[in-house]
Amino acid sequence: MGSVEVELVQKDKVLPGFSFADCVSFRGDGLYVPLKWQGKDLSELRGKKFQMHFRLTKAKVFGYQLAESSRSPDRRVGDFERQPHLDLS
Repeated sequence: MGSVEVELVQKDKVLPGFSFADCVSFRGDGLYVPLKWQGKDLSELRGKKFQMHFRLTKAKVFGYQLAESSRSPDRRVGDFERQPHLDLS
């Protein structure tokens, strides 16, 4: 089974609390899987530009959208517009 981890970077520096170590690793298969970091809320990044670094282990990501909450997919954060489609086979 594969896994996906994501860290967020701004100006070549990992944003505090959004590192690979802080990321709650996703394992399994799924569509529209929320990415989470321990103790951090994406709302603090609203309107800010940043990069996403993906670490995939035996996994494929077909698309993504970074949103504040899985309940409100229309509330975008940063410049991202696609939901995650993960195949971890």
